[in-house]
Amino acid sequence: MTSVDTSLAASTSDVTSADTTSQTAPNAATAALSPSTDSVSQSVASLESMVSEAQAQLATGASEESGLLAKVLTSVTSIVGALVSLASYILGSAKTASDSSASTDTGSVNTNLKADTTTSAGSSSSSTGTSTASPSTGSPGTATAAAIASDSASDVSASVVTPRPSLFEVIQNDQGMITLRTADGFMLRAEGKDEAWSITGPDGNTTRIWGDPHVNESDGGHWDFKKRATFVFGNNKATVEVSPKNDKTMSARLSVYSGDERVTISGIDTNKPVITAVSHDGKQHDDALADGVTYQRKTNKTGESWTTKVGNKVSVMG
Repeated sequence: MTSVDTSLAASTSDVTSADTTSQTAPNAATAALSPSTDSVSQSVASLESMVSEAQAQLATGASEESGLLAKVLTSVTSIVGALVSLASYILGSAKTASDSSASTDTGSVNTNLKADTTTSAGSSSSSTGTSTASPSTGSPGTATAAAIASDSASDVSASVVTPRPSLFEVIQNDQGMITLRTADGFMLRAEGKDEAWSITGPDGNTTRIWGDPHVNESDGGHWDFKKRATFVFGNNKATVEVSPKNDKTMSARLSVYSGDERVTISGIDTNKPVITAVSHDGKQHDDALADGVTYQRKTNKTGESWTTKVGNKVSVMG
């Protein structure tokens, strides 16, 4: 089974910032030594020029003082050359130590990044970074296949990196079934058959949504819905978008929210569910995506039931 750790995106920019900071010190040390070395090198060049000039004068019959000056300058040049060699050695040692420190820091950052990287199982492509899915907006109703495909393409292009603990655990098995577990003990499952998905509570009671779409409760109640709908359970909610299929509507895409975390599962209507988004943009995405009709989970002696509220009237489904 492929486990997708949904430790959802803090930000890759934080990691990049840490990496950049780790390299600042060695660069600064190198910069501090470089001007001094350049200045000494210029002095050596000047002395060498003076020696050459004095030697030329001596060769043309200049005074004995010029010859003495040439010898003095030659000695000074040798001393300064030794100082340049010493400065170069110190600079090289400092740079090596700094590079080693930077490499160690960068390795630590990369290790943390690798540990916190979330892979979206089943996605056709992925890249590191924070997911910026493009949510569907508009009034409740039937989502067009083109709109869902467009949003899915945006979601698929991003996977998630984050150091924060996750409120979700997402698993996809070899048969393509996706199971999402919440922090408060609920389990949502995209089955990969019958255009079906389900919600199971901590009490073990399961509501199965399948087909066009039918809702089967564990207590024997059953009912249908045709347009976008939202199911609220525990500290979570799942908004299901529908798409047309053979003059009917089917569950097409689920966006599951818990706090600021979001997991989006697409392809339910094709029986090939894929995780297309795992993100910390839950509140923003939820605000942008219309709920449609909202159903609230309730428990009773025989199982669970779902209620909906229109105005001040609360109706029990099924």
